[in-house]
Amino acid sequence: AASSGGVRIASFDEGGPAAAHGRLRRGDQLVGVGAVCVMGLDLDACIDAIGAQSSKLARLTFFRGKAEQLYGKPGAPGASQDWIACLLDRVRDGSLRPSPPLERRGKHQAKMSVPLSPRGSSSGDDALSSDTASGQPLPAALTESIAGAGLQEDLAAVVEALLALEPGDLPVRRSAPGDAMPRSVLRAILDRNPRDWRELSDDGQAAWRREAGRRVSEAAAARVQRVEEALRRSQARKRAAAVAERDKKSEDDGSILSVEPSSLKFSEKGTAKIFVKNRSSGYVAYRIRTNAPNLLRVEPCGGTLPKGEQVVVRIVSSDKRIGRRGVRFVLHGAAVPSSAELTRE
Repeated sequence: AASSGGVRIASFDEGGPAAAHGRLRRGDQLVGVGAVCVMGLDLDACIDAIGAQSSKLARLTFFRGKAEQLYGKPGAPGASQDWIACLLDRVRDGSLRPSPPLERRGKHQAKMSVPLSPRGSSSGDDALSSDTASGQPLPAALTESIAGAGLQEDLAAVVEALLALEPGDLPVRRSAPGDAMPRSVLRAILDRNPRDWRELSDDGQAAWRREAGRRVSEAAAARVQRVEEALRRSQARKRAAAVAERDKKSEDDGSILSVEPSSLKFSEKGTAKIFVKNRSSGYVAYRIRTNAPNLLRVEPCGGTLPKGEQVVVRIVSSDKRIGRRGVRFVLHGAAVPSSAELTRE
């Protein structure tokens, strides 16, 4: 468990699945189990979430970065629950795909590469892979934008096309200049502009390669931001529509009290809040009961609300596992003539 809360990778079991995967690192923060956000939960809660998965394999989502980047620090808030929920939604619907395990090759199975320059060798930064099997083929929109009009012209056109790609055309992920997608884009540009490439000096080729890789990576990052923002807006609209539909049903059922939220989520400190509102045209007396009175303290557990008024009810428990104990609450309400204090009867 991380000192700032939550669970992180401290070490790997030699030969275990995490070590064999090859892409995980020490310090990666566990934020999702399937579609469930576990950011900030302790180890026991994360294990319970894994055990609750219906499939034999559990999909885990990790955050790579410093703990304060995820959980925040004074004056600098960390990742929001909405951001994590958006991330897990993308993992669930397939728009964000899991990273595949690193390929394991022996010393005689090295991946072949082709030099950018006909003068040089194919080692180090001077090489682009010609093996397209390791990455997804470029979408037609990208290949069609590379018309052989020149190195800079084709680069500008492919960057514009990349920014406009929809999620179904290419997985939505950020890419470093050395990743498969930017390398494939640069290879395609060079294939259509061999004369321009040969006319550059060695330094010119290196400079173009760095600049082109940076621009393609920045375009991929900008596309991720655009798609994520569109997804957030879509989810916000869906949530607003769901709330409006729920409120409409609540108005139609003639109830005199409303309660938010409909299900409780306790914090790490064992606290939760509910909001009780008077929806009637007069005074309403209310009382809250629970099936676990010895484990919970409800404040206030009852009272009288004038028309349109709302009270914040605080629920406190010293049991850190209270959220998994199946606790239930019952809210009783009755119309009363005034705000005079009522007896328990």
